[in-house]
Amino acid sequence: MIKAADIDRLTQKITPTELLTVCAIIAITAYMLLPILARPRGGCYSNICPPNLKQLGRGFLQYAQDYDEQFPLAGPHGTGWAGALYPYTKTYAEYKCPNDKGMAVTTDASASYPVSYSMNSNIFQANDKREVALKRDDIGNLATLVLAFETSGAAVDMTKADEGGPVSPTGFHSGVGNGLAPAPGTGNLTANGEAIRYVCGEFPGRGTGTVYGPARHDPASVFLCADGHIKLLRAAKVSTGRTPVRSGSQTGNAVSGTAATSDRLDDGGFTLTFSTR
Repeated sequence: MIKAADIDRLTQKITPTELLTVCAIIAITAYMLLPILARPRGGCYSNICPPNLKQLGRGFLQYAQDYDEQFPLAGPHGTGWAGALYPYTKTYAEYKCPNDKGMAVTTDASASYPVSYSMNSNIFQANDKREVALKRDDIGNLATLVLAFETSGAAVDMTKADEGGPVSPTGFHSGVGNGLAPAPGTGNLTANGEAIRYVCGEFPGRGTGTVYGPARHDPASVFLCADGHIKLLRAAKVSTGRTPVRSGSQTGNAVSGTAATSDRLDDGGFTLTFSTR
């Protein structure tokens, strides 16, 4: 049975000091939580970006099915993959992440659209003075190999096979890279000479520089794997392997070659790698 004294204690008024204490606790808690709640948490990740990249992944796989299991090879180092995939995607909307602030470039003759992703250039190798794309059967780590990753700055008319348009009449503007800072004459990060950059954060052991932008979906970015699935990861979980070495005779057109996995997935804490080995 509840006694009268218990009712009095339950119904007594809160003192001003107790009220101020509660208000202070709420204010401090809100102050601590607001920066976390205000941070962009992947922006379009749960809505648009992964479905877009997933559709591009289907395009890559359909292309490979039609071309003897090879990935698309159009321009130097693999540039031009967006135009090669367009017959399978049939829309330019899937090439752009909504968080990418790039705008379409339009002229009287044609238009170029932002492409928010680049392809892993380690998939392309030199063979008898020419580049060849690896076949899916030649890659043993499809599920852990980066096929495409997030970049910014490329403008592409993917409706044309050579991606020509207002930027250049000869085209091939969809980018490629291998996780390293760019170097002249290599496929480290290129879109036919255009200024593009990584927006995945800084990969481990690769230093800093303007080529590495903050992750587009702070604190992570979206990666497409060579088997078609996607991952949202921090850059620290992605290995670039050793500095790629050029392989084979490469007169006139140096390519990045294939990175050896010095940063092994199992002992380095990595989830994905740019290395095909």
